[in-house]
Amino acid sequence: MRPSEVLDPKRIKAARDAVGLTQMETAELVFPNSRGKTGTVSYQRIERTGKTSPKTAVKIAECFKVTVDDLRLNEDWATTLLWISHEEVVDGDSQDGKRPEIGATHSGVSLPWELDQILKEYPLKFDQYGQWKIHGSYDFDGAKFHIGIGRRRPRPGHESEEPATFYSITIRSCIFDEEKGLLWCKPTEYFSELIEQQIKSFLFSKTDAVVMNGQAFPPSGATPCYFVDARKSILDEGTVVILRGEKSIAGRYKFIQSLKEWLQNNPGAVIQKMANGLLIKLSPGLKAARSTATEPLEIYHEISVRYGWIDSQTGVFEEAPWPDYDRANLVVREFICLLPDWPGENDDVEVPIFAPELIEMGEQKTNATL
Repeated sequence: MRPSEVLDPKRIKAARDAVGLTQMETAELVFPNSRGKTGTVSYQRIERTGKTSPKTAVKIAECFKVTVDDLRLNEDWATTLLWISHEEVVDGDSQDGKRPEIGATHSGVSLPWELDQILKEYPLKFDQYGQWKIHGSYDFDGAKFHIGIGRRRPRPGHESEEPATFYSITIRSCIFDEEKGLLWCKPTEYFSELIEQQIKSFLFSKTDAVVMNGQAFPPSGATPCYFVDARKSILDEGTVVILRGEKSIAGRYKFIQSLKEWLQNNPGAVIQKMANGLLIKLSPGLKAARSTATEPLEIYHEISVRYGWIDSQTGVFEEAPWPDYDRANLVVREFICLLPDWPGENDDVEVPIFAPELIEMGEQKTNATL
């Protein structure tokens, strides 16, 4: 009988959310040779029940950059809670000294939801453009997680910015004792990393710039760009040909105009938001979809877009914050022409081609016919 591994479904989902992967993306990494939706269905079953093989458990842990022990059922995980407090500061003054408290939330799994609810309590509008920019910060002192979110506006006659409205959020871990009630506790290393990943994902979806433990995203001097990754599969006489291409587009104006022109030429494309990015799916052109088809058929075409910068030392693409309100306007295609340009960008610049050139990456034999 094949040995089995039992993981904690809540920990699997929390770890996946922390690295920003969807179930489909995770399935592609864990089951790269699966056909159609088979891999996705298999992974969804694992995330629902926690049951899998030791080999697959290792693959899942590698995808989430954790260990298998981190994903197993654990008493510490089941009993560790979070306590959240927050306050609003305007022009440097706390509002009437108020510091609302939120009770303990189980295992930190609902942390992103709780933080969203906190922002909804305040009048700050995170979904409007203007002179304001939204900044976020995060620090961990070994016991408390500190989050700051605020808007800054340019000072008249100055290039620097001044703070206007700022929200301070403090998170502490605790446990429940039947005799003493809630007790503060020092979070475990894994729990700290998980909470930090969730906070990072949250801040990246709400702000234009973030400083985490002293590290700026994007860093000073880096040139932000939009990184476009395209993947396509074509079925040709029993062989699936896999193609892939990537490119970077620097400049928000160039990116928006490039995407707009491409969408006009691909009216069937569907844009979806994903973790710190966009996912564009094209309807396969299966006009000759029958068992006797002889022409090559497109069976898969997907383009992902992420925002960040390319590290000058390593050449590796690093992600930067890309607020939900910005990406949402790109998903709603009717509003793409209404998005304002960043200062310094104009209509005279040459607009690059959006989709990268595709290069054949390999072939796979298959019995499938269309």
